[in-house]
Amino acid sequence: MKSKVFKNKTMFSAIAVLLILSFTMSMFAATGTTNAQSSHEIPTFPFVDAVPKPVGVGQSVLINFGLLNFLARDGDGWNVTLTITDPNGHTETVKSMTWATGTVGYSYVPEIIGVYRLQCTFDRVEYNSGTSSVASGWYAASQSEIVELVVQADKKLEYPGHSLPLEYWYRPIDSQLREWYSIAGSWAYKPANLYAPYNDAPKSAHILWSMPVGETMGGLSGGNTGDVSYQDGDAYEGKFVGSIIIAGVLYYNKYVSGSPTQAIVAVDVHTGEKLWERSYSFGGGRISTGQVLTWLSINNRGTWAYI
Repeated sequence: MKSKVFKNKTMFSAIAVLLILSFTMSMFAATGTTNAQSSHEIPTFPFVDAVPKPVGVGQSVLINFGLLNFLARDGDGWNVTLTITDPNGHTETVKSMTWATGTVGYSYVPEIIGVYRLQCTFDRVEYNSGTSSVASGWYAASQSEIVELVVQADKKLEYPGHSLPLEYWYRPIDSQLREWYSIAGSWAYKPANLYAPYNDAPKSAHILWSMPVGETMGGLSGGNTGDVSYQDGDAYEGKFVGSIIIAGVLYYNKYVSGSPTQAIVAVDVHTGEKLWERSYSFGGGRISTGQVLTWLSINNRGTWAYI
């Protein structure tokens, strides 16, 4: 059978929260009968669960287990044991250390049809947290209730993907549409070759909307000026220098560099609507680039956009 310890801090912290909501009462009841502790020991609350459940034979299942007791520092963890008993009575044990959240994940592939039995066991240990927010002392030995995992012939698709859009779409994109990342790129800066990956461009050129940039007019001047156009100033003054696109919003400098008045304008690329216009006292009041920062930590997972 194929198996793999899978420790994703945020994913399993989130799954642990769901498990708390769904199984807290049963866990407390189970551990209340299995904790062999003195009045001076700190009670522990082990848990185990599997996703998806039921699962198909030969399909990977995520087993999340550990304690609801969290630790004080990143890098600290509980030594816990996962016991997997297959339908024929054969037992497999997996020893692992949790994250500081108290949880750890294990990727398991069942190879026969039937009911598997899962249980998490914790041995008594002393822990010095060094902080008043987490108790120090001896943490009592305990074991979780037994959770049954039904393995069936047909595979179960728990989190199906979503096809890319075939018609006009808009932002913000629902974060559950994971596959859409491939067409949702940003231009945090203007690349030298103007190549922007992760963008599915239209097959033919077309104009969505138009608007004046800065104080320019554009177009044919006419009359006694003849067939000469109004000068947009871009060749020497750089009317659009520093413009960027992040998450479907265009940001550009309204005035040329050196102007006593500066402003940054944000425009919805989809509709052409001006979202806001602001002046800033730092950086000369202008933008030159953007940043899309993704930060994955023990208790946070997300992306921030900066100009």
